[in-house]
Amino acid sequence: MTWGNVEATRQMIRRIAFRQGFGDLLAEGVMRAARAIGKDAPNLAIHTMKGNTPNMHDHRNWWAVLVDTCVSQMGTAEGFSVAKTGGHRRFTQPGSCPEYLARRCPAMNSLFKGGVQFEDSLGVCRFNTQTDMKLLSEALSAATGWNFSALEGMEVGHRIVNLFRVFNMRHGHTAEMDAPSPRYGSAPMDGPNKEKSILP
Repeated sequence: MTWGNVEATRQMIRRIAFRQGFGDLLAEGVMRAARAIGKDAPNLAIHTMKGNTPNMHDHRNWWAVLVDTCVSQMGTAEGFSVAKTGGHRRFTQPGSCPEYLARRCPAMNSLFKGGVQFEDSLGVCRFNTQTDMKLLSEALSAATGWNFSALEGMEVGHRIVNLFRVFNMRHGHTAEMDAPSPRYGSAPMDGPNKEKSILP
């Protein structure tokens, strides 16, 4: 495995899929694989403490998504793919101070959670619908004959989020799992949160 070696990557993906050789360990996910490897691996691995791995971006400069990913009951962020929620626009301000994290970030997470789950329950592609709750609700109304609003869509999504949480708590989820790994929560070297960590 070297940078740019596409063939080696293809082979490793196949080994992970069929749990062959070292791929069997990697199939357990980043957190479990790092713990099994030991030494410095747990401090270098990027994941939440429940074992989820963040998607695509370095969230250390976007605390709202970092927090959302950590408290998510899914494999990735639950709420911050939301683009339009009946007039509300996506909240994109990066975290830059403890006050932001303490006051605004949880409030925005609470507000936007639900849109993505509603969208997923319709079986549509987020890249096309952009979690436009007005559009999604109008489409559902047209298909069913219901008079379904964007706010009702958010309510449906919030019910899904809460059911996810209750199910996971029943199966051992704890508050300690709603946190980033040491590296995922570390201070970035550049960007708006340069040398600022979300961790205490």
